Amino acid sequence: MHSRVHTERSRKQSGTDVRRQKTEDRSQKAPLLLAALVASPRKRGDGKRARRQKSEGPPHRPGVDPLCSAVGNLSQMADRVTQITTAFERDPYAKAQGYRLGEITDTTVSVSMVVRDDQVNFLGGTHGGVVFSIADCAFSLASNAYPEDAVAVDTHLAITAGTTVGDTLTAVATEMARSRSLATYRVDVTRDDGRIAGVFTGTVFIKRP
Repeated sequence: MHSRVHTERSRKQSGTDVRRQKTEDRSQKAPLLLAALVASPRKRGDGKRARRQKSEGPPHRPGVDPLCSAVGNLSQMADRVTQITTAFERDPYAKAQGYRLGEITDTTVSVSMVVRDDQVNFLGGTHGGVVFSIADCAFSLASNAYPEDAVAVDTHLAITAGTTVGDTLTAVATEMARSRSLATYRVDVTRDDGRIAGVFTGTVFIKRP
């Protein structure tokens, strides 16, 4: 009997110690939680405001009319297309080689051709000059898609795959960098199967009054 009473008292004492420990832990954590709330207060409605901004997109900049900005971009693109198309139509060499003007974007120009019998070398493959010429055509159109004239000062071509009669070559010129006086372009020449047949890089000098 005495042993049972002693066990009961031990259990009660143990339970009391556990509750006291939990109370002390909460007391220690309370100041830390309060400090965190003071350091980064959250205003009422912050969550709703964040969700609303996410659904509505970036905030409108004062003084900038989105409609006018879009119209301006369309106008610039129209001018670019006109500039490139006019230059291409005035290029007799491009016509003689059978080039076709393709897609024009805000940073690229595409020109394509089908390799003819008179454009291969004695080994039956497309002449290297033909690959260079179509790349150079796309390069010249892309670099002169601005009011200022541009002339080439440095060009390089690496032929990476062979082509032959009947193959379609597509040259896509991409503007890589442009400053006040210089601009650099990369032109990828691809075959029908999508494989790159030539990689062309070129730099132009921008003529300014």
